[in-house]
Amino acid sequence: MLRIRLKSLNWRDLLKELFIVVTGILIAFALNNWAQNRSNHSLLQDYRISLQADLAADTVEMTENLNVLRKNLAFQQSLMPHFYRELPGRDTIAASFFKRSIFPYFNAQDATVNTLINTGDLKLIKSFELKKALLDHYDKYELLYQENERAESFVRDYVAKYMMTEIDQGTFFQGQSNEILKDYKFRNMAFSVYGIIQIQEKRYTEALDRARRVMTLLEAYK
Repeated sequence: MLRIRLKSLNWRDLLKELFIVVTGILIAFALNNWAQNRSNHSLLQDYRISLQADLAADTVEMTENLNVLRKNLAFQQSLMPHFYRELPGRDTIAASFFKRSIFPYFNAQDATVNTLINTGDLKLIKSFELKKALLDHYDKYELLYQENERAESFVRDYVAKYMMTEIDQGTFFQGQSNEILKDYKFRNMAFSVYGIIQIQEKRYTEALDRARRVMTLLEAYK
């Protein structure tokens, strides 16, 4: 009976129907993959644009902070000779030290990269070079934060404390500040601030270079 039934089957029609079914499934898979790839590409472009905007905002802020640091560094360099000999401007330069010891604040725009990581969408970036540069850049912002925190702590614990306990502000900011240049504690504080500014300048310069490199890679990755 089985042989009779097998013989009675129209194998050509059966294979034709099977071919149609398989072809339909493959087309459905292809269309689904095409739609998913199109959606992923669109999502990736949105991420790319958002990352570029974040990094552009960061570079503007870092550039402004770097300019402030370099001006403060130039001032600190001009202050150093006054510790060793009497020069013009001696009566006011010590007071300017406290104005030049306020360090700039920085907070990176990292919402987009955090979303990429937390949602698993980082896998959408196929370029290993771009992915590595992106993660390395944002990871190393921590170095910048550490230096900013160190500067803030130093100003709070030493500079502000010195102003409150070691000087008479009533006379100091009226041009009677030349004697402070003979105080070894003030001199030590000034040298420490100078060193902190140098390290901060280095960190900001490194971060700015990294940000610009990532922006270049993002621009090329379309």
